[in-house]
Amino acid sequence: MPHGCFRSTAFNRNTLVMKSNGILPLVMILVAAAALLLIAHPTLAKDAVIITDSGLRYEGTVISEDADNVRIRTTNGIVATVSRSSIDTFEYKKPIAEDFAERREALADDDLEGRYKLASDLVQKEAYQLAKTELEKMIKAFPDDNRLTQLLQIAIEREKLQDKAEQGPAIPKLPQRDRPGNANNPSTNAPNRPDRPRIRPGGLTGDLIGETKLLNDEQINIIKIWELPSDLSNAGVNIRIEQDDLNDLLKDYADHHNTPKGVNAQRAFRRAKGWEQLELIFALKARDYYEKVSIRGDPPALKKFRSGISRTYVSSYFRNTFGSGAIDNLYLFPVQGQPPEATYTNFYILSRYRGQGNAMIDRDRPDESLLLQWGLPRAAALYPAPDVPGWRPFFSGTDDPKFVSYVEWIRSLYPKPDYGINYTPPTFSASASASDTNDQTGTASGTNDTGAAGATEDATMP
Repeated sequence: MPHGCFRSTAFNRNTLVMKSNGILPLVMILVAAAALLLIAHPTLAKDAVIITDSGLRYEGTVISEDADNVRIRTTNGIVATVSRSSIDTFEYKKPIAEDFAERREALADDDLEGRYKLASDLVQKEAYQLAKTELEKMIKAFPDDNRLTQLLQIAIEREKLQDKAEQGPAIPKLPQRDRPGNANNPSTNAPNRPDRPRIRPGGLTGDLIGETKLLNDEQINIIKIWELPSDLSNAGVNIRIEQDDLNDLLKDYADHHNTPKGVNAQRAFRRAKGWEQLELIFALKARDYYEKVSIRGDPPALKKFRSGISRTYVSSYFRNTFGSGAIDNLYLFPVQGQPPEATYTNFYILSRYRGQGNAMIDRDRPDESLLLQWGLPRAAALYPAPDVPGWRPFFSGTDDPKFVSYVEWIRSLYPKPDYGINYTPPTFSASASASDTNDQTGTASGTNDTGAAGATEDATMP
């Protein structure tokens, strides 16, 4: 048995006795069955720490394992396949329930802030039953703290959405990955190309402010890199990095412990698949090489947006109702008969827009995204749609299969993207009649990042 999984010395003492009684085969069958159950059942996945013979450390959630390999989603969002023959130590962390029990026992009953943080962690980890039980006890102990009832409601609603999801269990939220596009990587803030196609805005009821250009190829490539799935091997795109850039990478990061050492290892890296090369770039946090990565095709989340959600909801309903003149500072481009850049630009605009103090696409609380809330019947919405002419609900309620599917789509997006794109979306001041409505309802206006002009990235993003 490969070292690093179970140490054979733990079984040597009883091996002969077990053989003589015919027990060993039965024990081996039971152990194998338990291992298969753990691998096959996603809810039994555990956090683990793996250290290889060469000293590499992988910490994260084990996705699957077999006799030869262990696949682990690391804390920086990378999915790595580790050969058992290279493992020195392999330890599972404590289950969530056990970890919660120990942390709760260390807190005093009157430690409101400590217990609230613990309950919040449970919700974040999607341990909704534990969270609800703890929050119900806290509400009895601290009846005047409104945060507790709000967090309990969030846990209840998210558990319902998870149960109703058509696409299986909710995708876990990933920690911040060091990806391209911020102030430390100004090369990604590429200006709009002068030959980028323009679109004539239509259906506006107010005055358009600013340019009407679309995102350029470099900016769209940045979005694709951010929205790649954590398992790069299943990204469904072509990832290409030029050989000269790979050679420079090996030289520039030669001293890093993750960089392949030796002629054979480096030759294998140069011949590796693009997603494997990109995994190393992410692991090295080689930000200066992100711009050298070319993504052809759409990552799964963006493919679903382009082929489905954009056509059936954003363009046909949401843009016509809210994004073509009814709401201040929100303009979405028409996509029919337009280049693909129009759809990507709309996705970017929706990703950056905030209204009513909430995100249009809320990646922390997908079901509370204004993009979906405004399509619900007002009586069923947490944030009802603004009072705009011609409004009608798109969804029948929060249990509408489309609503549930769109929630899961938002959940599949990268949690905290930092695109770092220098792009000013078109904005406008709505008509007088719409402005009057805004004053009365206080809900029919918003900002795209830092204000009416749209600006660049949200200053609160990491």
